[in-house]
Amino acid sequence: MGTPANLIIQGALAIALLLVTALQVGVADTDAFFSLRQRENIKFWADELGDELWYLGQSITKATDMKARYKKLHLRVQEKDGEAILKEIVDNVQRMLDRKMDAVRCIVIAAEDAAESFNRTNVPENYTFYSAKDSYIAGDTEQSENLDNSTYTPMELYTDSHFYNIPVNLNYSIVHVPTNIYYEDDPVYDTIKWSESLDDVFIQNYYSDPALSFQYFGSSLGIMRSYPGSGTFKQQPALRTL
Repeated sequence: MGTPANLIIQGALAIALLLVTALQVGVADTDAFFSLRQRENIKFWADELGDELWYLGQSITKATDMKARYKKLHLRVQEKDGEAILKEIVDNVQRMLDRKMDAVRCIVIAAEDAAESFNRTNVPENYTFYSAKDSYIAGDTEQSENLDNSTYTPMELYTDSHFYNIPVNLNYSIVHVPTNIYYEDDPVYDTIKWSESLDDVFIQNYYSDPALSFQYFGSSLGIMRSYPGSGTFKQQPALRTL
């Protein structure tokens, strides 16, 4: 004996076959084509199929339970304007992109001003910077190679959930110098020095728009500043090779 679902399918197929035959004969000839008993059987199967499908739908969708829960929570179904919702989404995305563009413009303006006003005579001889690859990370006993290096400033990093739980420092950026670029070359070293002033802009951007993630500045000479400071470049050996 078949399952209720199979019986429903079989009944539906039988009715479909009868209806197709009826359509072929013509609606006007239906009474002549089917006997009274056949017409009663078709109506019976149609009613049975409709009832079974309704109960099956109720069982699968739990519509009655859902209505009861909605009523218990005092919820209601409210018609929404799809175009209005889409417009709201577009406006929100536009505002988000505008904030990102404002942050980029602030970095560009600050970089141009810093490069134009830079005077190397104002830089101390013992100048150090936070290196993405070579600065010692406080508490990391496995990376003590440059602990005594007078060129690189040691870093203190703290786990931050906003930056995907990566250890970072919100007080400064780090400098990444590709392996094939000599950082003590005067133009490169000067860029490292004057671009340090961008930290103030990075920090201001972050606190103005906490939704910002990492911020970057790239020089035509090949160096890059990344805010906030982190040790992510140390975890990617491929970046240290040509």
